[in-house]
Amino acid sequence: TMSITLEGGASADSVLIGTPGTRGPPGLAGPKGDSGEPGPPGAKGDRGFEGPRGDKGGRGESGEKGNNGISHLPPPLNTHADPPLDHASFRPRLCNIKVFVLAQAKCDMVTTGGGWTVIQNRQDGSVDFNRTWQEYREGFGNPQGEHWLGNAALHTLTSTGQHQLRIELEDWHQQSRHATYNNFKVAAEAQRYRLTSREYSGDAGNALSYSKRYNHDGRFFSTTDRDHDRYAAGHCGHYYGAGWWFDACLAANLNGRYYWGRYSGVTNGIYWGTWYILTDGRSGERYSFKKVEMKMRPRNFAGSS
Repeated sequence: TMSITLEGGASADSVLIGTPGTRGPPGLAGPKGDSGEPGPPGAKGDRGFEGPRGDKGGRGESGEKGNNGISHLPPPLNTHADPPLDHASFRPRLCNIKVFVLAQAKCDMVTTGGGWTVIQNRQDGSVDFNRTWQEYREGFGNPQGEHWLGNAALHTLTSTGQHQLRIELEDWHQQSRHATYNNFKVAAEAQRYRLTSREYSGDAGNALSYSKRYNHDGRFFSTTDRDHDRYAAGHCGHYYGAGWWFDACLAANLNGRYYWGRYSGVTNGIYWGTWYILTDGRSGERYSFKKVEMKMRPRNFAGSS
């Protein structure tokens, strides 16, 4: 047997059974192994929260025009289908008009030959005229009382042919005046119900074309929730609380708030800027009208005088 003696007198056996040395640094990482088999699918999760309601979709395209059928609707207004009137026993009545569906409107068959369809009436403050775009589009109120016929109906009635607009005003002193426009039209909703009101005559003054800055002819319709006016620094429909063809902002507003005579503050009453008296010189109070009626008819109506 060979015995190995190390330096310092230690034997080889004592080296082999001695305590281990310190751990060396880790070696370099080996190559990435192959992917394992996919695990089984997890359990179905709980139902999530309901998301917010989406925006309203756009208006669909119009359907194709149907074939001509037999109409069971009454004849449209101003077709000479009405029997002769006894003016001595005349009372305001309702006439059937064709718009998108059969509708009713108040008719005036006496004033300057008759043939008028009443499109707006103010008389007692029973109806709030601070309404939304949709309400002005569809109309509101009662044809026998305060009402707005509706912008969609106004467009339909004036979309073909030529028409007149007559505005009748009455103050709290039994003074009455009128304004007539021989060229009246309301454009479609896509054109924001733009107003055409030209060829004025009458004794109330031409407030719809008062000046370059306050000119309602050619203006878009605005409401408290739709700002289509020309006043860049504000919103006329919201400020005055009415739907109207505002410019920047107004020389007329027949859909303003109903006041019983005089009022103070913002000029948000029923207003016609060319009336002979608008403000009390001593108190500074403004006047609002007692009655207003807007009506229209075909320009070539046979009863015109």
